Amino acid sequence: MINIIAIGIGGAIGAILRYLIGNQITIIFGTAFPFSILLINILGSFLMGMAIESFNLFSISNEPLQKFLTIGILGAFTTFSTFSLDALDLIMKNRISDAFIYVFASVILAIGFLFLGIQFIKLLT
Repeated sequence: MINIIAIGIGGAIGAILRYLIGNQITIIFGTAFPFSILLINILGSFLMGMAIESFNLFSISNEPLQKFLTIGILGAFTTFSTFSLDALDLIMKNRISDAFIYVFASVILAIGFLFLGIQFIKLLT
């Protein structure tokens, strides 16, 4: 039960952070391209890498804490469903090249930043 509570509280925090940060990114970059979810997914992947490597490196076996951060906060902060909606929206608007760039950049950069998050924590130790 504690894991479910941890995930729920983390999820609320992550969703609120996504909303607030996404709004600020949209203010900066506008709405012509879905930068907010792209940048949030990249940042979230980096933070996920940092969290996973930190748990491994420091032998943190606190399951509620792990679930709070990874499934809760970061799971709600990043969002594949919104990413999919944004990609489909670009396709439906016949902006095929923008859709390709968006999907490619989201996937490659998210995986790359997950790796960088792991490496970043390794460098700190």
